[in-house]
Amino acid sequence: MMESNGPDRQKHLTLLRNMGNHQHNKKVMKDGRGVIEVVYRKNLSEQSTIDDYVRCTHCFGWLSKDDLWKHVARCPWNNHKKKKGIKHVKAGTLLKPVPIETSKQVREVLDSLQVDQVSTVIKGDSLLRTYGERLMVKHGHDQDKHPYVRSKLHEMARLLLEIRHLDASIESFRDCVHPRNFSKILKAATSLAGYDSNTNIFLKPSLALMLGTHFVAVVDGLYASAIEESKEVGKENCLSLKRLFNIRWSAEFNNNDHRSNIENKKNTINLVPLTEDVTKLSKYLGSEIERQSKTLMCDPSSRQSYSALQRALLALVILFNQRHSGEVSRMKMSEYLKNNKGAQLLSAQDLNLSALETQFVDSFTRVEIIGKTVPVLLTGPMREALDLLIASRTEVGVSTSNPHVLCYWRWQCWLHPWLRCAAPI
Repeated sequence: MMESNGPDRQKHLTLLRNMGNHQHNKKVMKDGRGVIEVVYRKNLSEQSTIDDYVRCTHCFGWLSKDDLWKHVARCPWNNHKKKKGIKHVKAGTLLKPVPIETSKQVREVLDSLQVDQVSTVIKGDSLLRTYGERLMVKHGHDQDKHPYVRSKLHEMARLLLEIRHLDASIESFRDCVHPRNFSKILKAATSLAGYDSNTNIFLKPSLALMLGTHFVAVVDGLYASAIEESKEVGKENCLSLKRLFNIRWSAEFNNNDHRSNIENKKNTINLVPLTEDVTKLSKYLGSEIERQSKTLMCDPSSRQSYSALQRALLALVILFNQRHSGEVSRMKMSEYLKNNKGAQLLSAQDLNLSALETQFVDSFTRVEIIGKTVPVLLTGPMREALDLLIASRTEVGVSTSNPHVLCYWRWQCWLHPWLRCAAPI
């Protein structure tokens, strides 16, 4: 039994009150209207929104992001007050409600968003989430496409925020779907694309056209819902708005978009490395791969050697194939293990190659990456280094669920070797 006015009773009553307020706040976020209940509200003279508050992971109380760390330090329900390195705001944001109908893949994308106003718009707009679901149906099988889905949702959320600045009565994309709002949508997209009225040039020429394409896709989601629910007014609004997009959107942006691209490319400096610098870098990477391979064979559990070998090998494969870092880094174990020798892939029409040419083709290993028409070619030393990396994955602690051959994919793989070989930048 607890004392009638003891501290333990007050502690449990606070928890009970916070849990009730939390349920109320979840309903407010789901409905998109109402006032949230918080532990401590900011100064009334300062304008604040629901994005400024997050939930304490211990007592369910909602506090401002600026005050959360102080509350967690003395929260009576926090049993790990001395534990450091916990990101309380991020943890509290992940506990904000996401609609039940959202799929697991879309939830993962939403949880990976930075905690800001844009992420709140994405989580709170049903049409935007539906559009995310449709993108995931198309790209969800490829983990490398998830950042693309996230970027498209991010762009559309920024468009909605810009429309809200023009018309405070619009709260969601559903409110935008009406022909009378077309001019506001057009103006918002123009603003996001960085249009300069003095020069008639866009800072981001292609953004406005892409926003129009994605907005029509969002309208299609609402149109499909209106057909299922037999809402004639909703269907007519969707069709009318799509007609306006087809008639006016391209006419507004196509000419200026093409001219802006031409103007932006004028007088741009294309930096081309000198042949001697490329040769110097290639030799350095080859020697670094050989040195790190010997070190890793002597000590297969050396994470430092494993990382250095990955970094040098990734840079050399990119340099040899003249590819982007993202293409080579997406090479998967299954794709590499299915590779074939060049001569084995020759068709009947290619049999007129000379013996020297056939031998030259056979000296490379061909790896086809899914989604890329041009394969990646590997020399003998490159393949030996890759085989060594694969054999050492378990010893250095690479997760078995990681499907990629090269775990080190960041663009910084270039910077370190470039500086070490003393090539000018």
